[in-house]
Amino acid sequence: MCSYILLLASNDLKWKTIGMLHLFCGGEILDKLNKLIKKFINKETILYLIFGVLTTILNIAICGLLYDILHWDVIIATVIAWIAAVIFAFITNKIFVQIF
Repeated sequence: MCSYILLLASNDLKWKTIGMLHLFCGGEILDKLNKLIKKFINKETILYLIFGVLTTILNIAICGLLYDILHWDVIIATVIAWIAAVIFAFITNKIFVQIF
């Protein structure tokens, strides 16, 4: 059984129906949403997100170390940090995240 909300509008105290908002039919939308969540939220997705965050932290940490503490040029520090982060991401995704 479908659920609807009746949309009404008032014009000079006379109500008229301007449409109906369809909410859900017997859990159809909830079933589709549940399938979509199960499709995209899995072990590989979680690991990919975790290692993506760790890659970002590594990039910021190396750049900060080289630029702020060792006083290297900002471009050199950024390039080295980016290369290290890409290598880290490649290795961790290859080892821990096996999508295919």
